[in-house]
Amino acid sequence: MRTWLRLSVLTIVMLAAFLLRAPDARADGDCLDYITGVGLVPSISGSGKAAFGFAVGYGTPTSPLGGFFAATDPKVGFYMKSISIDDYVGYFCATADGFPCYERAFTGMAQVRWPGFSGVRPFLVDTIDYAGHGPTTPRTDYIDFNGGGYINVSLVNQGGISIHNASTAPGCD
Repeated sequence: MRTWLRLSVLTIVMLAAFLLRAPDARADGDCLDYITGVGLVPSISGSGKAAFGFAVGYGTPTSPLGGFFAATDPKVGFYMKSISIDDYVGYFCATADGFPCYERAFTGMAQVRWPGFSGVRPFLVDTIDYAGHGPTTPRTDYIDFNGGGYINVSLVNQGGISIHNASTAPGCD
C-alpha cells in the first residue's frame, strides 16, 4: 500500500511540474493534449503487482512536449524511470459499444534496473483511457509499458488513466 500512496503523490507532483515547466522536445503528432495515470497491474511474475505513474503530453496546445514516467515490479526486481519523453502520438479509438476512448502512446529514454543490469534504454508506453466505458467494468483502463526487456501488457487493476484537454485533431478523437 505504501507504493500506491507514493506513486499517487509522485503523479500529482509530476503533473504540477509538467504543467509549469516542460522540456524542449517536440512530438510528431497532432494530439496536443496530455494524459496522466497511476495504478497497479499484475506482475509479470504471475503473482504480486507492478506499479506505474506518469504525466505526459502537452500542458497546453502551445506547450512543448514533456512529462515523466516511472514503473516498478518489485517481485522481479524491475525499476524504470524516464529521463526523456521523445514522442507522443494519439490514435482513434472506440469501445465495442461505440463509446469514445483515448489511445495515446509515448516513447523516450529511461534509466532501467533489473537483476544483473542497470543502464539507459529506450522505452515505449501505450495507454487507453476508456472514459468510464472499459471492457470489463465501468472503469477499466489499459496500459502496455516496456523497456530494457521488460514487457507488461494489462488492464489497470487499481487506479486509472485520464486524458486532459482531449485533442479533436484527426486521429486523436
